[in-house]
Amino acid sequence: MIVMARRALLRSGLALPFLSALLGRAAAAVADDQPEVLSTLGKNEWIDKALSLPPARGTPGATLQTGRFRDPFYFLTSPISWRPGPGDPPGLPQVIVPKGFVTDLASIPEKLFSFLRPDGDYVYAAVLHDYLYWEQTTDRDTADIVLRTVMRDFEVAPMTVKAIYLGVHLAGNAAWLGNGAARKRGEKRVLREFPTDPRTTWGEWKLKPNVLT
Repeated sequence: MIVMARRALLRSGLALPFLSALLGRAAAAVADDQPEVLSTLGKNEWIDKALSLPPARGTPGATLQTGRFRDPFYFLTSPISWRPGPGDPPGLPQVIVPKGFVTDLASIPEKLFSFLRPDGDYVYAAVLHDYLYWEQTTDRDTADIVLRTVMRDFEVAPMTVKAIYLGVHLAGNAAWLGNGAARKRGEKRVLREFPTDPRTTWGEWKLKPNVLT
């Protein structure tokens, strides 16, 4: 029905002013929301956005399953992954986080816990982002766009998406540089063995020999 309506509008000379105005509003909305992909949109994609066609979303793989150290650090007890969809920004990588990766989930300042929990519905995206910030197989901007895109795939509230994305994008450089320096020192964040004593902290465990890979 939407496709037929679109074709009718394109065939009708009288519809062109309406269509032009509609596309103008759509372009403004897209530019505000996803400026990095605006230049790649073809005419048909603009029309689809104007007519509110749902995007083809990315695909997460496996549920998030974790264990925890005594302090608030977690480790994946099975791998997770995400694959971008046709409606996502171009050039995003598939992300596979291995079993044993250590994360603090969403790095939310404690004073904001009443508004944004470390384990909110954006946590899957946060773990993927944490892994990209550690491995640094992409640039930082791409890692941040993956975070935003996966949050949208999980239908996180738009205002929450914007708040988390902007917070990370504006203040995440120190974490990025710190992770790069830690990797150069030989630090690792994937467990070969899991702790069995619930009193064990991450700081204690990572000093043990042969427990990381």
